[in-house]
Amino acid sequence: MSVQNVQTIVPTHLPGTSGLWPVGTKVRYRIGSLPANRPAINLSTMSQIMSDAFNAWKSSGHLPIDFVEVTAEPCEIVVNWERFAGIGLDGILARTDYPPAAGTSPNVIAFNDDPAISWAASSVNGFDYDLRYIALHEVGHAIGLAHSTSHEVVMSDSIGLGPGFGLQFADITAAGLLYAHRVKNALAGRLLQLLGVRAGARRVLCGSVAAGAAALALQAAPQRLVGGQAGSR
Repeated sequence: MSVQNVQTIVPTHLPGTSGLWPVGTKVRYRIGSLPANRPAINLSTMSQIMSDAFNAWKSSGHLPIDFVEVTAEPCEIVVNWERFAGIGLDGILARTDYPPAAGTSPNVIAFNDDPAISWAASSVNGFDYDLRYIALHEVGHAIGLAHSTSHEVVMSDSIGLGPGFGLQFADITAAGLLYAHRVKNALAGRLLQLLGVRAGARRVLCGSVAAGAAALALQAAPQRLVGGQAGSR
């Protein structure tokens, strides 16, 4: 990866206090807009690229959420092509909102439609940016992952020209660990419910329990896991 051809890929904002999709969520996404003057990147192509990216994270990371493409609102994520004003070739290639969606507006995955950037959806050469690879990276942000300092993983904070690669072990591990505590807490909450414990209660049907036991039903603030390590942007 040559330094002069590296561009930074950054999300639009830091993670919120929750920062993850709830377990069992069906995350709906749609293609909101297409690039100008790039006939090879049409609706069918973008639909397939995003489907492949979402499915790669879902299947490899065994995420407890589903992704479904829709053609209209409502949805949780919209995929757009935008001209990032004042950024140009030396700026960012794409940007993505961390989950979950806030309010009634969907989160955004946006690719930079600056004419100076050469995008390729297939047959990527050394003068192109690999759209499939960068889509895979952006979906990593969309599920809650931040950047890794390693250049050997999909969630690297920078990318060079030319073909990318698939999810690496560190990417998959980070995604799995990111949601592991959510699954654990959901199961713990269900178990306490079956035992007759209300949220915040300190007693079960079989007798009293310590205050800490009821805390099993509480969700701790998620940790940012980047490339298998805890960190933050």
